[in-house]
Amino acid sequence: MPAIPPHPHPPVSFRLPLPETDARSAHASELVKPPARGLVIAFIVATVISVVLASAVYLQTRALEQASERLFTMRLPALEAISSLRGPIAAQQAILYRYYASRDVDEFRQLYRSNHAMLLTHLNKLEHALDDQDATICRIGLGEVQSLAEQLETALSSPRPNDGAAMALLSQVGMHADQMGGELAGIVEDIRREFSASVEETHAATRFIAFIVYGYSGFLLLLGTLVAFNLKRYFDASSHQRTIALFPERNPSAVLRLDGTGVVTYANPGARDLLAGVGHAGGEPQRLLPDDLAERLRALREATPPSADWEYPVGGRVLHCKAHYIEQDQVFHAYPVDVTAQRDAERALNDALGQVSELGKRLADENVYLKAEMLTATPSSDIVGQSPKLNEVLARIDQVAGTSATVLILGESGVGKESLARALHDRSDRKDKPFIKLNCAAIPANLVESELFGHEKGAFTGAATRRLGRFELADGGTLFLDEIGELPPDTQAKLLRVLQEHEFERVGGQATIKVDVRIVVATHRDLKAMVKDGSFRADLYYRINVFPVELPPLRQRREDVPALVAHFLKKFSTEHGKAIDGVSARALERLQAYDWPGNIRELQNVIERATIVCRGSVLDVPPLGDNAGPSSPTPATAVDLESVERRHITQMLSDHNWVIEGKSGAAAALGLAAGTLRSRMKKLGIERPRAVG
Repeated sequence: MPAIPPHPHPPVSFRLPLPETDARSAHASELVKPPARGLVIAFIVATVISVVLASAVYLQTRALEQASERLFTMRLPALEAISSLRGPIAAQQAILYRYYASRDVDEFRQLYRSNHAMLLTHLNKLEHALDDQDATICRIGLGEVQSLAEQLETALSSPRPNDGAAMALLSQVGMHADQMGGELAGIVEDIRREFSASVEETHAATRFIAFIVYGYSGFLLLLGTLVAFNLKRYFDASSHQRTIALFPERNPSAVLRLDGTGVVTYANPGARDLLAGVGHAGGEPQRLLPDDLAERLRALREATPPSADWEYPVGGRVLHCKAHYIEQDQVFHAYPVDVTAQRDAERALNDALGQVSELGKRLADENVYLKAEMLTATPSSDIVGQSPKLNEVLARIDQVAGTSATVLILGESGVGKESLARALHDRSDRKDKPFIKLNCAAIPANLVESELFGHEKGAFTGAATRRLGRFELADGGTLFLDEIGELPPDTQAKLLRVLQEHEFERVGGQATIKVDVRIVVATHRDLKAMVKDGSFRADLYYRINVFPVELPPLRQRREDVPALVAHFLKKFSTEHGKAIDGVSARALERLQAYDWPGNIRELQNVIERATIVCRGSVLDVPPLGDNAGPSSPTPATAVDLESVERRHITQMLSDHNWVIEGKSGAAAALGLAAGTLRSRMKKLGIERPRAVG
């Protein structure tokens, strides 16, 4: 990890607050939000109004009581006087009737005067309790009654009493008494109506105020319910927020609070542990924040929502920080966490996934390659034989197998160069790694480079996907390049670079790929002559000619023919379901006497063909040619061998209608590659006869 530049903030004295009770309580009180202020104010105002209304009801009721009390106090003497007057008035009328009946003047005068004094006393009381008008009416009525009483006394006290006049006077006295009683009853009725009106007026005002109080009481009850519910939520939130306020102190992770300028105003104990983890034990909590804090806070303040995730290096570690902006309090909250281990694990996982992906692609390409090899592979033999020349070749293979040196296998077509290359791979330290082969003569010149080095998607027309080349497929193993003499000159230069530098680029790609590949090349051509005529690069020849191994043709190790025949006979008998026990002596003589221009591949095809046509338990082979046995070759014999080879190839071409390629072509029948057969035809001057028309 790259070195982290020093923190740009100047060191400031900062003390991490200890988790004391007072500090926690003060911090908690800052977090607790009061209930809805408007609702509380409305409730207080409503309560005051209710008190005012209740006071008004009380005052109105008190005023009613006082008014009733005043009216009753004021009218009580009049009522008492009226009540007192009714008795004397009735008594006065009774005295007059008694006097009329008894004619006792002295008794009359005594009773009348006593009763009249009582009437005057009560009348005086009534005058003080009633209005002047009511008192005057009563006094006039009383005066008239007194005048009638005097007239009655005069009429009855004369020598000759006038009973008729006395009776008329008594009738008038009764009338005036009734009139005074009516007047007094009217006065009482007026007092009652006055009192009732006063009470009704007070009751109406009281009912109006009471109606308002009742309605307002319902509103106050509803408002009080809302306030109580809000207070309950407030206290519940207070308890919850007090718990939250204590959370930073108990949280093992780092919790930071920053003011609007980005200065840390609070850090919990977890921040102290994180500081020690990043190599700043005892340092300022500001070190846990990124260097470009001001820019990040500015962006955070403008973000919607105001939250962000930061990742930055501190003290050789990687911190991931969740940050939030609390607009109401104008503060920032930051929660840094050390994620170095997670990032290292993610990086390792991504690398592993990349390797798995590359391996998957490589396996897919290897699968394509192996399928292609299965479709195009021609039968080949193992290293079979015990001839001295073959043992000498195997001894050289054992010498070089344990190294990584490039091996050049020389020999004619069909001698088993690929089998020898496989034997070399199986005896090396790379035997558990891939063995990849490529016949350079069987690939068109414009595709050889793509086959060797691979290509990227779209590198050329038809390159729909990326493809690995043979070098990548053989990484860690062995790459066998057969017929290397057929490589185009430009590909030879690129192959030389891979052999020297062990690196290359895919076709259409720019990335340099390094490989560890053991190179084994083979050819049936004379590379020295090709170097002289300029068709093969001299530097490439010297680079591949590190350890040459020449595999002798079959005619030079005839003693291996019986072993090869037995090997092929067993193989093809099983494949074709034949019960063949052995080979006739005549057939074996013919096989050993033949020079085998196609070498082991031709022998293999002959044995397979003979196995197919064999009808008994002993294999027989028809005559193969006119050349003699193992006599020492002479120039004449060489000419004869070329003639035999020319005649044999011409005959096979004729039998196959001059078709060279394909499973039914002459090349397959001869056990040769199509390119090799064409090369032999060119060397021997074999041409297809023209049709005569």
